[in-house]
Amino acid sequence: MNRYFILPLLLAMLLGACSREVNVQEVYPFEVELMPYHQEATKGQAVEVRCKLTPQ
Repeated sequence: MNRYFILPLLLAMLLGACSREVNVQEVYPFEVELMPYHQEATKGQAVEVRCKLTPQ
């Protein structure tokens, strides 16, 4: 009996918590700087790209 009451309640809570709006953060408190890399990379070759995060 308890299970039949809790399941619809949980479903209602989960569905009620959903939102159709997407919150996208576009401004971040840091900048991404790309470190120098080798220019002679060919198509299909794996290349290491190093990044540096610097606070603003």
